[in-house]
Amino acid sequence: MRRKPNPVRHAPAERAFVGSNPTLRFLMAKILIQKEQRQDVDGRQRTIVDEKWYFVADTTKDFMTAHGVVKKEEFYKPHGVVKTNTGKELVMLPATFADEFRHIKKLPQTVMPKDFGMIIALTGVGNDSIVVDAGAGSGALAAALARVCKHVTTYELREDFIENIKDNFKMLGLLNVTLKHADVKTITEKNVDLITLDMPEPGSVLEAVVPALKIGGHLVCYVPTVPQMMSCVEGLKKSGLMVTRSLELICRDWIVQGQRTRPDNDMLGHTAFLIFARKIQ
Repeated sequence: MRRKPNPVRHAPAERAFVGSNPTLRFLMAKILIQKEQRQDVDGRQRTIVDEKWYFVADTTKDFMTAHGVVKKEEFYKPHGVVKTNTGKELVMLPATFADEFRHIKKLPQTVMPKDFGMIIALTGVGNDSIVVDAGAGSGALAAALARVCKHVTTYELREDFIENIKDNFKMLGLLNVTLKHADVKTITEKNVDLITLDMPEPGSVLEAVVPALKIGGHLVCYVPTVPQMMSCVEGLKKSGLMVTRSLELICRDWIVQGQRTRPDNDMLGHTAFLIFARKIQ
């Protein structure tokens, strides 16, 4: 049976952005790439390609780079080569969700792509899924889930986080996220496919949130320390959920330069433990 198409979740390619003036348009964000070759002499000649990336969030304004200004008129092209006022050429591409996500304002304990990617993969959520997220923080996990799910409701208690979350959702153009400045213990959603808990003591809200899950629904906890993981697993089992997996993800880039190929010195190591559970009755 074919699934129904998703409702529109993101703003269209051009969306009104400035006040109510219909003549002012916000074009989709752009990426500018500066590629430059230089010769290094250190006993032998080598050609090194330097790349610098710029993210242009507001394409209704001129944009300053290290090599001069890109005029706003250049951004009306969908892509291609643009020039600064000094004659420097840069490659321009339309920004993807991943590009925009890297530039949201992140607060402490923001869920990273390596973690939210695993949540999406192991729970199997998709365009028919209803999700509740608690402990919104920067709104990062809610935004990533909204990218693939039908609707996400995210709860956040801290008032000082609320405006930043709103700004991030606005920048990402998300229309299928509901932000609630409330305790998830007051949850009103029913028949939920996935609940994610990013909070110090997820066990303290299980009594309230587990009834909101549909049979077969998933619950995922995101906790940074071993004692929190142990306490969380114990609480999940007491709540009647089946704990299916507890894991962490380590991400290491590699520098690929011919015979000099090696692991990068910098590595995104431990961020948090992910505990997966499922409602079976």
